[in-house]
Amino acid sequence: MLKYTFLAFCLFFVYYPNGILSDTADQNHLVKPLLDMMVSIQEQIKTCEATQINNTNTRFDRIEEQLEAMKEEIPQNFEKIGSRYFYFEENRKENWFSAANICRQKGGSLASIQSDEEFTAIKRHPKRDPNEHYWLDINDLAEEGMFMSVTTGQIAPFLMWAHTEPNNLDNLEHCVDLYWQHMHDDFCHEKYYFYICQSEK
Repeated sequence: MLKYTFLAFCLFFVYYPNGILSDTADQNHLVKPLLDMMVSIQEQIKTCEATQINNTNTRFDRIEEQLEAMKEEIPQNFEKIGSRYFYFEENRKENWFSAANICRQKGGSLASIQSDEEFTAIKRHPKRDPNEHYWLDINDLAEEGMFMSVTTGQIAPFLMWAHTEPNNLDNLEHCVDLYWQHMHDDFCHEKYYFYICQSEK
């Protein structure tokens, strides 16, 4: 705004180098257009500032909406590990089928570990007790020795068996859990363990 005010006065003194106008008519004839121009410039600046503020507020509103949408998509108590979200049950133990059903009720499924990096991060998570068993979504109920991910319906993308596993004890161990540093096949109905859910979002 000061720049345009300065320009107006420069124009004024170019036409009247002595700074003195001959009469009131001359003053009104030349000064009024300059003042009108200054007022117009000030109004344009105010309009521009108002537009910028409005645009900024609109962007903030959109960001808040996106953050709220993300919160709604992530089920409660799920935590981000790597690029995905997981829930660790720490209080109530279930058999494999009940655990799978509870994960679905929470808006997810039993965890299907995708890689060694993800497996390591889950093993080291502070909510996981290495002395406890945790159900995963893997089983070979359909075909012995063919361990499938219930979440995808495909062959489990990652397995890390303990030294003596899978052993299919009594020909009845078909569901997979995480215990200590490795995976084990276990009794789906009879064993009651904690479990790890993953978010589908």
